[in-house]
Amino acid sequence: MSEEHLSDRNNGAPLWVVWLLLAGVVIAGLAGVALGAIGFPREKIVEKPVEITVEKRVEVPVEKVVEKIVEKIVDRPVEVVRMVDKIVKVPAELTPEQKSAVVFAGRIFDPTQAKAGVSLFKLSDRILVTSALSGDGSRNISTGLIIARVESAFRQQGFRVVSSDSKEYPFSIAEVGGVFLEGRDTYGKILSVSGSYNITISQPVTYFNNWDNSGVDKMVLKRGMLPLYHKGGSLNYGSLHFDEIPDVFGKMAEAAANELRKANDN
Repeated sequence: MSEEHLSDRNNGAPLWVVWLLLAGVVIAGLAGVALGAIGFPREKIVEKPVEITVEKRVEVPVEKVVEKIVEKIVDRPVEVVRMVDKIVKVPAELTPEQKSAVVFAGRIFDPTQAKAGVSLFKLSDRILVTSALSGDGSRNISTGLIIARVESAFRQQGFRVVSSDSKEYPFSIAEVGGVFLEGRDTYGKILSVSGSYNITISQPVTYFNNWDNSGVDKMVLKRGMLPLYHKGGSLNYGSLHFDEIPDVFGKMAEAAANELRKANDN
């Protein structure tokens, strides 16, 4: 074998072999890809919208019912009693003063409560003595001595004599009075004293004004002195017996004091 032929062997494989090997590698790669695609399929990712339900909480206002109790003002005091769904007003019991007023009003308008006549009241043990003498003949009579005799008659019956400015209310008033004339001669000399005399006992009373002309709600209570005892007589004394006139009033006062001592409440 020649050296040139040996050198071609030693220099490598022929060129067509090299291209054949490269073609085989490419074909093997493509075959691998094809087999991989068939044997191992790829996953396909698909985006799909997901519906998410969100629970929404709504605050519903709750109606709050507030129970309110209203008390109505009435003319007289009442007691309020709470029931299930209503208020019942129960009239309060009358006070002792109100009960007395009801009884008092009933007596006023009840004809059977009226009494015949008005007599002295058992008022107190106090007495005030006053004088109401008049006429020309009274100048010949000692008013001071007459009042002293009348006061003595009441003291003997247990009464206490008070002054005209006394604040010890209530007290009775004993008033002595009379109208006297003078008898004279032709020379103007006083010969006699004559006239009428009396004694009146008055006591304080409480009464209503305008009884017939106004309603009960407009009545006004007032106080006054009401004459409840009156006695009298007449006299004719000569000038020699003028000093005996006070004794006449004294005896009349004794009878009046006795009646006042026996007076009853009515």
